[in-house]
Amino acid sequence: HLFLNDSGLEQISPRAFLGLGPRLRSLHLQKNQLQAIPALPPFSQLELIDLSGNPFHCDCQLLPLHRWLMGLNLRVGATCATPPSAQGQRVKAATAVFETCPGWAAKKAKWMPAPRSNARRTPMKG
Repeated sequence: HLFLNDSGLEQISPRAFLGLGPRLRSLHLQKNQLQAIPALPPFSQLELIDLSGNPFHCDCQLLPLHRWLMGLNLRVGATCATPPSAQGQRVKAATAVFETCPGWAAKKAKWMPAPRSNARRTPMKG
């Protein structure tokens, strides 16, 4: 368990949690000043993550967190504080915010079936 709640954190280093992988069961980061979080490693034993009470700025810089959260079957309490159009939305559910980000379509393509080809079709006889 790692308790970093109410610590005044404004940033987290991309390498901050390296080496904790299978041992980390809970991560408490609530009530800090985090506006963004870098891509996090896969925590195979993670049972709880609490990101509530942070003023997340939901823009393309938060896309790695959104993608990471989409792969978790956990409630995390992360909500967007800004921009005003996203205020109050859960980061995990704010898909419309992230759809305009560079790289979104490439990642989405892995989740969605390939579009049908626009190849020329010949009419069937009969």
